[in-house]
Amino acid sequence: MKLKIKVTKEILKASMYCGTEYCETSVAQNCAIALAVKEIFPDAWVKTNSIDFIKNDIYQASIPLPINAQNFILEFDRMKNYPKERLAMDEIEFKVTLTNKVLELINIDEAKEALKKSSTLELID
Repeated sequence: MKLKIKVTKEILKASMYCGTEYCETSVAQNCAIALAVKEIFPDAWVKTNSIDFIKNDIYQASIPLPINAQNFILEFDRMKNYPKERLAMDEIEFKVTLTNKVLELINIDEAKEALKKSSTLELID
């Protein structure tokens, strides 16, 4: 099962202060990609090359990110000192494969309901 993730202009605006003194939450949980997947993965941590799933401070699973998403993260991170410039970044879409381990961590029926209303996530069989 695959998941299409879209980082929209709205997500860029919501995450533009990520990693700056104006953001009180962790970078890994407040970056653009983390906000884009929050509807079904509220505890996801985004690293440069993966989306990690941590529960009770224990690593559970991860999803590798494609190169275009990794490049997006690097560009986003480079703009840390100029957060308003993040608003000019291009929107991005990419697909990830949901492993069985990741699917075990979520209630897929609830996730499918949330995805019906999502502007940033789309399930692809």
